[in-house]
Amino acid sequence: MSDAQKEIIKNGTEMERVAVISDIIAQSWDGLSQSLTNTPRGQIIQMANDFDDIKQRVAKELYPAVMTFFGGLRANLPNIEQMLMGMALALSPLIAWLGAEGIPMVTNAASVLFNTVSAIGTFIADNWGIIEPIIWGIVGALVVYNATMGVKWVLTLKSAAVTAGETICKWKRSGDIRPNSSPEGKTPRFTPAHWSG
Repeated sequence: MSDAQKEIIKNGTEMERVAVISDIIAQSWDGLSQSLTNTPRGQIIQMANDFDDIKQRVAKELYPAVMTFFGGLRANLPNIEQMLMGMALALSPLIAWLGAEGIPMVTNAASVLFNTVSAIGTFIADNWGIIEPIIWGIVGALVVYNATMGVKWVLTLKSAAVTAGETICKWKRSGDIRPNSSPEGKTPRFTPAHWSG
């Protein structure tokens, strides 16, 4: 603050003092807005202000359409009421049936299902000493069956490979297999004689 400004604040009129104080504030705040904008918080505030501007512009554009929508809604309220009453009348018997018969029917079915599951569980628990060896016997039989089938599968593959090898050796010994050139003329391939004609 300069000496002249101090003097006006001390001895000047009300209007002069206000003008000087306004100048001092403007000088001290000059550039502060730009400095704050360069900070992360300033960027966030600026972004919020930008979004507010966008919301106001969008609202301004949508306002006529929204007013038209509500005007049309208000004008068609009797039709809408009639449609809703028709739906209420159509659904009323269904809702009454659900309350009187439907829910009790579902409740009874659920109760029967629960009682059946409970009875089966009780039977298993009461007879577990008899049931357990049967279950372990079935599990053991399945394990043995799968192991046997697995070994049989491996033996089948081995047998197929041995048969193929023996057949190729037999063809070679008897001269039934001879080299042919491939279609590209690069690699000879061997074909049984009776296949190539």
